Amino acid sequence: MSPPSVTLEIGGDEFPMNSTPVPPPQAGMPLAEPPLNLAVPAGTFPVPGAPGMLPQDGQYAGTGTATHDPLGECKSPIQIQNWFVSGSNVNFGAFQGTIGPDGSLAMQTRQTYISGRFNGSHFEGRVWQGIGAGCQYLISLYPNV
Repeated sequence: MSPPSVTLEIGGDEFPMNSTPVPPPQAGMPLAEPPLNLAVPAGTFPVPGAPGMLPQDGQYAGTGTATHDPLGECKSPIQIQNWFVSGSNVNFGAFQGTIGPDGSLAMQTRQTYISGRFNGSHFEGRVWQGIGAGCQYLISLYPNV
């Protein structure tokens, strides 16, 4: 007896959930990309700063530009304020995270995610909600002077 066919529909796109198994890649071969809308939004992050180098402590501010606006309701650009860095800790409203040795940062509160990287004291990243639903932004932050 074969398993039932299950397909997940997201935003008009269909994703088979039990497609034919694919053998694992051979050593040294790159892994396949995850399905669209189930992965972190596409894009590149800046090259990290020197390992172990933490950004400047203090309050940061910047802007966000909508990169995904499925309902045409996303405000863009947006102003970002009250982002605080202290050592390797970051606080932004309900978000709390720790900066990795490579400058990476990933934070989540409920179904909203922030992911990116510090290059020195400049942070570039993305903000998104859920899996493909809602506004998605590319954000850029610098210390307040």
